[in-house]
Amino acid sequence: MAIGTGRKLIKRGAIGAKVESTRGTPETLSAGDYFEARDILYEELPEFKDPDHDRQYLGPEKHVLVAYAAKVTFSAYLRGSGSAGTAPEIGSVLQACGLSETIVPSTSVTYAPESDPASQKSVTLEYFMDGIKQVMKGAGGNVRFAAVNRELLVAQFEIMGRVKADPTDASMPSTSYDGQLEKPARGLTVTQDGGAPVNGSLELDMRNVVVMPEDNTQDDGVSWTLITGREPGGRMEIAVEAMADLNPEVDIRGGSTKALALSTAADAGNTVALNVPYAQLLSASKAGKSGEARWSIEYLATQSSGDDEFSLVFT
Repeated sequence: MAIGTGRKLIKRGAIGAKVESTRGTPETLSAGDYFEARDILYEELPEFKDPDHDRQYLGPEKHVLVAYAAKVTFSAYLRGSGSAGTAPEIGSVLQACGLSETIVPSTSVTYAPESDPASQKSVTLEYFMDGIKQVMKGAGGNVRFAAVNRELLVAQFEIMGRVKADPTDASMPSTSYDGQLEKPARGLTVTQDGGAPVNGSLELDMRNVVVMPEDNTQDDGVSWTLITGREPGGRMEIAVEAMADLNPEVDIRGGSTKALALSTAADAGNTVALNVPYAQLLSASKAGKSGEARWSIEYLATQSSGDDEFSLVFT
């Protein structure tokens, strides 16, 4: 087909990932490794160096490619697999964002932060856009969770990795999705230190520090991704109540931590819970929403004993 005679559709997409047995060594994906996602954006990250010679001409010289990688961003809804004790579709990319995966057969799958570099996971990620295939290896990144009123529970990902090969024309892959219904941010159980404030939203961003270490032995100049730090936290919106019942400003000055928890209604194989046991409140401001006074509270998910800043549990 000649240039200018074809068209591609951005919504005709498919994305999948598989945890690598050896970090940076590509895996072969199967139908069950693909997951449903939206707003997928693939971007290459070339890095150039200007020779910057002193010359009689002021125009720019040709720059030299010194390193390159790729990034993909997308959103995937938080939902279970349909079977308790079976990982959700997005389990692989959750692990690629510095989370450990603990499976209790027929019961639960729990994701929690992981600090040990030797235990961090990378993935091979494939993205198809209407017959164009792009593949990353040694990939990892960051995830942000959000439960916002009148929206669906969502995880927003930013994944970086090495480019496995040039993009190619390829048939769309065979996929096998779990078919579970997305979870709306209603009918939730939300607690703060055991109380149940009227909640409008709860967000948690891992805020990972993601690097691609330099490696002069590689053609692309980089190695697989490494998470070198994190500062999980986020915002929540709750109704303003009597100060005797709920006073975030006093909590901020006192420096104490609060246990935050959010859970969807019981639904075997598709129940989602987010737990933040040691949330330190950092700031609070009051504003109106539809005429009602609301707190907008920023918090930090602190660590107490081990990697226990938060957990995401599917049952």
